[in-house]
Amino acid sequence: MSGGFESGAALGTIPSIDYANHPAYGRMFEPDADLGARAETELQPLISAASAAQQGRAHRLATRSEGGDGLARQVAREAYARLETDGPDFEGLAQAAAPLVERTRERVSGARDSGEAVTARLAKYWLKHDEHQPVWTAAHRLLQGAGVMKAVTDYFGADGAKLRVLTVVVNRPGQSWNTNLFPDADVETPPTAGFHIDSDSACVLKTVIYLDDVGSDQGPFGVVPTSHHWDQTGPGRGRRRGHARSSFGARHPDHRRMFVSLPPPLQVKAAFGGDMLAASPESRALLDAEMRLTGPRGQINLFDPEAIHRGGLVEAGERVVVIAGIRAVWKSSEAAGP
Repeated sequence: MSGGFESGAALGTIPSIDYANHPAYGRMFEPDADLGARAETELQPLISAASAAQQGRAHRLATRSEGGDGLARQVAREAYARLETDGPDFEGLAQAAAPLVERTRERVSGARDSGEAVTARLAKYWLKHDEHQPVWTAAHRLLQGAGVMKAVTDYFGADGAKLRVLTVVVNRPGQSWNTNLFPDADVETPPTAGFHIDSDSACVLKTVIYLDDVGSDQGPFGVVPTSHHWDQTGPGRGRRRGHARSSFGARHPDHRRMFVSLPPPLQVKAAFGGDMLAASPESRALLDAEMRLTGPRGQINLFDPEAIHRGGLVEAGERVVVIAGIRAVWKSSEAAGP
């Protein structure tokens, strides 16, 4: 990143996984030329679109003007910033979100009681603007007052910022996306499970807002500092995002067979953490670099979703958060209100 902000050092690269020798991929499935051709045909337009979006984002960052407050500069340098809030703005959000938190708890409990997998779809409640207006208004008020909206504007050199995505999330132990990832293979779920970069290259910063205290056992938000600078040139991130948007992005055996049938340069993922091997040097290095942001009720974790990050890997109790995506806008009229 440039454009007047200190960038920090690009100290690493997103881990590359040897899928040909992975026990749940290449050691289980022989590459199939027809499957590989089908997968590549689907991937190429997705990769092209993702790469174009990434280039557009990079151009915005490179051409932004000097200025910006310390919050935007910290995120530009480290990939994240931690803010502690309390008072009426936070309480307003907590109160507005409370019915949706309870509804999400009921969905998670219902799945468990019936023996169903607790999927990400059950743990996340996506808020619709028209149906959940009080929560959107409260979230906007909190983020505006905490300086987050201005930080997004400064970060991208934009005319303003708009709250675009809002979700309530209830995480508990035993979630399907971070436990027993390969039920058909004798592969240990790695401690890096959950590490990913986002599948979208939009001009967005995100926040994870804690509605309860989050300790080390409650799956705190984790981020690898400066990793938003890694691999920002070349085709890697576009390829990873193209795969994330494909129809075979999951770990189902049929999808893994298609994946290992791709040419090796295309065997990369945005959500790569679960595929790393538990005892590998790359896994240990990533875990050593991770900053786990434990904190009190009301903490706002602001971050660049280009960074390697994760959260919600709960070992005891639960984690209740509101996740917000704030998009930079270049028409001031779009930035008005929540």
